[in-house]
Amino acid sequence: MGRSSIMEIPPPEQRLCKKHGKPICPSQWRKGCRTSECAKCIREVVRSPKVRKRRASKWEKELIPCRKHSNRRCNKSAYVCSGKKVCGSCHRGPKLKDGSYRRSIKRHLRVRAYRKSINLRKYFRGRMRGLKLFERSTGFNLETVGFTRKEINENL
Repeated sequence: MGRSSIMEIPPPEQRLCKKHGKPICPSQWRKGCRTSECAKCIREVVRSPKVRKRRASKWEKELIPCRKHSNRRCNKSAYVCSGKKVCGSCHRGPKLKDGSYRRSIKRHLRVRAYRKSINLRKYFRGRMRGLKLFERSTGFNLETVGFTRKEINENL
């Protein structure tokens, strides 16, 4: 059975926030929050002007380290706006800690390489390559010398 059968989430009317009267977010309900954590509560905690001012003053007063690089200070805008403790090196960086690329970046690189190959195919369509180019540049045909196309392709 799936995960939904293990923990059923009640309908929105049954999981109302006591502070705002709005439905508690399903993800917060799964975490165990039963009295608060509606969308408004989350917005107040993360984005309210009072919280931003408090974070800004805390950032200016003390050194708040990055969660990955303990010797670096976290980025001010990321910390003040959303409470993220990341430095300039790892904030939206394409690489992971071990040096490999993130999954979304890998996908982007694959798609870009594919599109580039498709785009280049139209340029190669009418061009001469390989033996045809050799025959045109040297001026003699290999088939007249005694080779067949099958033999030429096998020996390459």
